Amino acid sequence: MFLVFKIFLIYGLITRRGVLAQSTVRDSCSGVDDCEESARMWLEKLELSIGQMQQQIDAIQKEIQRPQEQPSRHGPHDCADVLAAGETESGIYTVWLADTGRQVDIFCDMDTDGGGWLVFQRRQSGTVDFFRDWSSYKSGFGNVSGEFWLGKFPPIFCVH
Repeated sequence: MFLVFKIFLIYGLITRRGVLAQSTVRDSCSGVDDCEESARMWLEKLELSIGQMQQQIDAIQKEIQRPQEQPSRHGPHDCADVLAAGETESGIYTVWLADTGRQVDIFCDMDTDGGGWLVFQRRQSGTVDFFRDWSSYKSGFGNVSGEFWLGKFPPIFCVH
C-alpha cells in the first residue's frame, strides 16, 4: 500500500511540475525566441526531475524484488545445538523456534547416550498431578524447572 502511495506521489509531482512549468513559460515569454528559451530551460528541469524520480522508482522496485529475509538464527534451535555449542550439563536452556524466531525454555538431557536430548516429560517427586484430560496434555503443563509435560511442540524437535 505504501509503495502505491509513493509511486502515486511521484506521478503527482511530475504532473504538478509540468503544469507549473507551462504557466511559468507562458508568463515569462515576451517574444518567440524568449518563449523557446524559457520552454527549453523548463524542459531540462523537468527531465532532470523525471530522471531523479525514475531513480527513486527503480530503488523502490529493487526493494520489492529483494527476497524477504528469514528470521535470523539467534541461537540454538534444539538440544543437539545446545550440546554442539559446548553445554554438557543437563538443565534448562533457551532455544529459538526456527519458523517463528520465538524463544522457548526446554529441558535438555546431556547425560543419556551422549546428550543433546529434548525432555518431553519429567516426573520427580509427584508434586504435579499427571492425571489430566487430553487438552492438558496437548497444551502442556507443569514447569520445566520441576515436573512437566511439554505438550504439543513443533515437529522439528521430533525429527531433527
